[in-house]
Amino acid sequence: MNIGARFNRPSISAKGNRMVATLERYQREIWQAPLGPDPKANAARAKRLLDASWNPWWTQVPRGAPVILLNSPATGSRNLWLMPIDASSSPRQLTSLPGNVITHAALSPDGRRLAYSSVESGNAEVWVMNLDGSNPVRLTDDPGQDFWPTWSPDGKWVAFHSNRSAGRGLWKAPSDGGPAERVSNVPFSRTDWSPVDNRIAISAGSQSANPDRVKVVDADSGKILWEVPSPESFPVWSPDGKSLSVVQGDGGNVIRILDGRTGEGRVAVEFPDNFHMIFRAAWTPDGKSLIVNRQELLSHIVLIENF
Repeated sequence: MNIGARFNRPSISAKGNRMVATLERYQREIWQAPLGPDPKANAARAKRLLDASWNPWWTQVPRGAPVILLNSPATGSRNLWLMPIDASSSPRQLTSLPGNVITHAALSPDGRRLAYSSVESGNAEVWVMNLDGSNPVRLTDDPGQDFWPTWSPDGKWVAFHSNRSAGRGLWKAPSDGGPAERVSNVPFSRTDWSPVDNRIAISAGSQSANPDRVKVVDADSGKILWEVPSPESFPVWSPDGKSLSVVQGDGGNVIRILDGRTGEGRVAVEFPDNFHMIFRAAWTPDGKSLIVNRQELLSHIVLIENF
């Protein structure tokens, strides 16, 4: 049995000893697309960095480091791995927690620490640890769900989204441990902290009272600096903090670039219709290309006998 797949529309034979069903599973890869002047040409020049055998997900590229952080079940359970951005060597495993408990993660600006969301305690909490696995610190301890961690430029804070009863929205906590502070009341968000200042980009998705908007807020005051109606999600700052990349919805095939001060946008990469992206479009350290997750749903009709 493939635990990474799901059965749909099963039908059992008259004798009850045979079953036919549709077996569905997601196939994921990591690709790199250049940022030239022509969106379709950029897509045509894209190259695959990691194939579906790794089933990579939730990729992140830290500021200034030529590496990709990814979540993969390559050794049985989903854990965090690190690979060179040029794919010159295979990914290196960073965590070894059983049970697929780790989800979203981010490397610190200096590349020495790792912030990640884990459900090992029963609900999602944010942790920070050194890259070698030492000194794990639990930043949050609340019955609510805490996820989508992102680092401040100086590494002193980790911002995250929470649905805790004390207030849904964007929160931040000292990266060495300490009380969390509420930044904004945006009810559902994916976050990315600017690499150069106190701006945090967030996207409000379908679980929000105000869906389909990209917003930039001040990390100290929570003031909304600008917001734009947008079908895009997962905003990611460019290395110089001047632009944001956004993917056109979950499963979309278009990447747009937004001006970091105004939100005005343009199409940067336009893949064919059968190229479906999931999660974010992360900038390479030189700002000349983007790293994306491709996701494809594969379906097969299977026959099971004597089950």
